[in-house]
Amino acid sequence: MDNNLYILHKHAIKYIAYAFIAAIIFLILDLELLAVAAFIFMLLSAYVFRNPEKSIQDYEKNAFVSPVDGEVLNIEYLEDDMFAYKVTIASRYQDVSVLRVPYSAKVQNLTFVKGTRLAKDAKLFDALNEYASFELVDEDNHIVKVVHKLSRSFAPVSLDINNNDELIKGERYGTMLSGITAIYLPKSFKLHLTAGTKVSASETLLGYLF
Repeated sequence: MDNNLYILHKHAIKYIAYAFIAAIIFLILDLELLAVAAFIFMLLSAYVFRNPEKSIQDYEKNAFVSPVDGEVLNIEYLEDDMFAYKVTIASRYQDVSVLRVPYSAKVQNLTFVKGTRLAKDAKLFDALNEYASFELVDEDNHIVKVVHKLSRSFAPVSLDINNNDELIKGERYGTMLSGITAIYLPKSFKLHLTAGTKVSASETLLGYLF
């Protein structure tokens, strides 16, 4: 799951390879404009799938960090039996697309749903867009739900995890180029976050589980 030896995430390889092959074919056919477009797409793929090292902060064991890079759009207080808060984070192409585990826990209820890739402001975004969701449950039975929903993206959400995997805080678990991440937090959670905050995966503290 963790690709910390490479400057590009493994999900970049196929897009770069396709663009390179297309550029060669276009050059052979003297379609220079299309060859340039393919080369630009190759550079774009390398940029959006960049895989930088990050400093894993030495927070307490019960600390919960951001799983994504982006900006906190809002924090909702829920009237729900299981979850008390919903934190919504928007990720864009200029953000690092690599997802990181927010706290050490086991994966359960992993789900992928295919759909459209409408802009986040579209009326049917919530109903139709492609998403992946899962829950993390720790040894104290705290449950957190994470939903990654695509917006305008040429690549799907890719998660390199399976149900019952034991994950370690800070490790890489997939990619999402552009989309919305919703994090559902339990009543025992103490938030250390405000709307409008810029967050960095594995580096920004969202709060603590008690």
